[in-house]
Amino acid sequence: MTVLTNGLVCFTNCFLAQEDGSLAKKDLWIDEMNGLIVDPNKTFFERKLRPDRTIDLDGNILSPGLLDIQINGAYGFDFSVYENDDNAYRQGLKTVAEKIVETGVTSLLPTIITQEKALYPKLLGLLRPFSAPGSATLLGWHAEGPFLEFTKRGAHAPPFLRFAPDGFKSFEDVYGPENLIEKEDWVMNEGQDIGIRMITAAPEVPGVLDAIPTLRNRGIVFSIGHSNARTEVAMAAVRKGANLITHLFNAMPQFHHRDPSIIGLLGASPHCDASGPTALAYVTCDPAHTIQLERGATSPTSSNGFNGSFNHSASASSNASGTSPDRGPHNEWTSQGHTMASSLMEFIATRTPSGSLTLLISMDAFWSPMP
Repeated sequence: MTVLTNGLVCFTNCFLAQEDGSLAKKDLWIDEMNGLIVDPNKTFFERKLRPDRTIDLDGNILSPGLLDIQINGAYGFDFSVYENDDNAYRQGLKTVAEKIVETGVTSLLPTIITQEKALYPKLLGLLRPFSAPGSATLLGWHAEGPFLEFTKRGAHAPPFLRFAPDGFKSFEDVYGPENLIEKEDWVMNEGQDIGIRMITAAPEVPGVLDAIPTLRNRGIVFSIGHSNARTEVAMAAVRKGANLITHLFNAMPQFHHRDPSIIGLLGASPHCDASGPTALAYVTCDPAHTIQLERGATSPTSSNGFNGSFNHSASASSNASGTSPDRGPHNEWTSQGHTMASSLMEFIATRTPSGSLTLLISMDAFWSPMP
């Protein structure tokens, strides 16, 4: 005998993230048939339906999935390493997609760093969108380099950094024209036509600025990063189509009252061109990037002496002062054992001032203008 189901699932005993950043203890009903959240009151009282299943979340937080647009690898697999085996590379991608959901990430943009020129066409050709039940969605690719400013190169290999003397053609020569076509077919097994292509480059590198409009017209997100651009160059990049800033504060000039530079785009970009795009920014929560927000802005409700300063450092061991493995000698927070989700929870737990939270922008629509 076939048992008819309505596909309704009730998540109970959980906290739901609210628009104002607070947490509310309430149930959440979803319709498995279409993946939509439904109104429990209307569903029960008007449609006279009860959930087929009730799942007790044991007091955990239920929130929208996180989207990671700069991730170089995970679980022992490096997106920038290719060992002449397409199937092994694809399997590595699938492994990351299957496992990373445990961290709260439901979509990611695999990122490759500055490479030998010959590797780009192959790697970008393999980084196709992929989505499977129970896995995070691979959205496409993020090429960080090689058109970067030498003095702001960070860990990128100097011999592979390049200029773009022929503008957009130089980008085609590096990444492969087949990867920069106007419309991608995005073929990879169960892949769907949902792809995102993103390039991080320094607009002051010769030839880069002139290539931005063509990249933008082809649907490629241009992000300013690893750059020493002054204000006028950064604003010119936004006017030409740049609409993202890679790992804010890191590998760029620091904010100055006479030359706000790249960081100043967060306030200046709406005035660059009233009809054009604006610039968003994101921060990177890994051991190689430092994030310092509202230094000295101690929360009066914090019981652990947190001083409002986030420092994601490479050191994760206890030190002579006896502080815990997660805290440096100045209450600076290290990234060992922390994920994007725990980074967000640290903001919530310490009641970091709202002015700091504005720097941690939700990037689920990072290609859209900032309101």
